Amino acid sequence: MYLDYLKKEILKLSALLQSVRTAPTDEPGEFLKCLPERLSLEDGDVQVLLFLLANPYTMIETALHQDIHQPGVIRKFAQTVVNPERLKGLYLLSYAELRAVAPGTLTAWKKILLSELYERTLKHLQDPESLEQQPLATRAGVFKALQRELPVNDIEEHLRQMPEDYLMTASSEEVALHIRLIRSFKDKLFILHHQFHEEGNYHNLTLCCPIGSEAFKKLVGTITAKSLNILGAQIYLKKDGIIIVSLQVEASTKADAEDLEIWKDIKNSLSQLFEGEINLQKILKSRIRYAGAQKKMAMVPRVHVERTAGNPFTVIRVEARDHIGMLYKVSAVFADFGIRIHRAQISTQGDRAIDVFYVSLRNPNFDLNKVIRSFKEHMIQTLLIEKLEEVR
Repeated sequence: MYLDYLKKEILKLSALLQSVRTAPTDEPGEFLKCLPERLSLEDGDVQVLLFLLANPYTMIETALHQDIHQPGVIRKFAQTVVNPERLKGLYLLSYAELRAVAPGTLTAWKKILLSELYERTLKHLQDPESLEQQPLATRAGVFKALQRELPVNDIEEHLRQMPEDYLMTASSEEVALHIRLIRSFKDKLFILHHQFHEEGNYHNLTLCCPIGSEAFKKLVGTITAKSLNILGAQIYLKKDGIIIVSLQVEASTKADAEDLEIWKDIKNSLSQLFEGEINLQKILKSRIRYAGAQKKMAMVPRVHVERTAGNPFTVIRVEARDHIGMLYKVSAVFADFGIRIHRAQISTQGDRAIDVFYVSLRNPNFDLNKVIRSFKEHMIQTLLIEKLEEVR
């Protein structure tokens, strides 16, 4: 993409000029006003330069900390970039920015998120109706994948019982997998599916079980006990009482592409949990040591709760020192307050973790605003607990 970009010099100039600004939100300094004349820049180049200087982290923030499957997120980002040329420049600048932070910052997973945001936004800029057409395309893909396996009515029934944004969030391959798993579920306590994605260097775990069995907390806790890094999460509630939890887990030396034993072990642990033979505290205590032994900068956790028009979910953003078990702690607090997680964006910046959750309440009549202060206090106190087995 860089080789085809026509404004390489403007892109390089914008990266250079970032260093003279005191904050990302600062307006361009006085000296920038005379740059166009001194550098003989054309008006179009000036506009691109000013745009890149004004939005150096906008794409990174959107890709890593927002649900890019929500049409409102894509529309808002498209309104910011305005046209494909600016989008391409911002994508390249964001890519370079993450690479420059520190070795390993630009992970395969972050590349996927940036690329997906770019592709979705470009498609919307070229065809504003594409967002509305996406569920129809996914639907068609599902019927094509399952046309020789299931009657049309069975597929239709599954789709009718899923959330409204299901076909916007899940791919046709994922929906087909969900249907196959549920059909094989029958009288089992749960069913767990594992798949490795080479392109993004991550494992995808899909868990199906009855609603009310604390599926998310159990799966996160079991993975945490293996000291594995969770990248993202999607949770779907089916009207007939089935919950589908999908987690993306980073591939590492502890869980490479060829190691199948660790997933068998995770499945065995889940079996013990679902059958009541063991509890999460015992698993966490026996298999993990808190990462607080690593010397990291102290950081007071922060919790921000936001509800915006057009978004069916409440957005909760949690920032804290990055450490093993953070997502498990958050899931425990959510369970205490009757909060259901639908999406989770997990991201780290150096020693800081920034996790964003799209949630709803189990009891729709419950007003979260009435307990927001106690919720935040409980979340902060829980994040500061060092021993995971003490988290209930």
